Amino acid sequence: MTTVVHLGLEVKSRPEWSTVMAKRHEKYQFTVDGALQGTSDKIMDGGQIREATGKVPASDFVLIQIVESSGRSISLEDQVKFVEGETAVFLSFRSDRVFTFTVNERLGVGSGNDRSRRHPPLRRY
Repeated sequence: MTTVVHLGLEVKSRPEWSTVMAKRHEKYQFTVDGALQGTSDKIMDGGQIREATGKVPASDFVLIQIVESSGRSISLEDQVKFVEGETAVFLSFRSDRVFTFTVNERLGVGSGNDRSRRHPPLRRY
């Protein structure tokens, strides 16, 4: 909800509703950092997903796809195939490198960048 003060009056509005509704009507949906996105493209590469969500320049951002409670790093060239009726989930953060690790036979992904700690942890997924 957005609060705007105009002429001394506090007005609450939801301008994001029209954007969210439009994105819900797209054939394929995905979220990046919790923000709903929509596309008519069945396949997008990592660079296109970053640019569509304002992560520019795309090479400055790491994109992690959450699949079955695990993280997968999506490079600029990696293609992501969307499924109609399912919402793909991505997390992003500004960094120039990615480290992978395995815990209990599950692959994890992280960054050496301290700023990435401000973003939602993968354990939430």
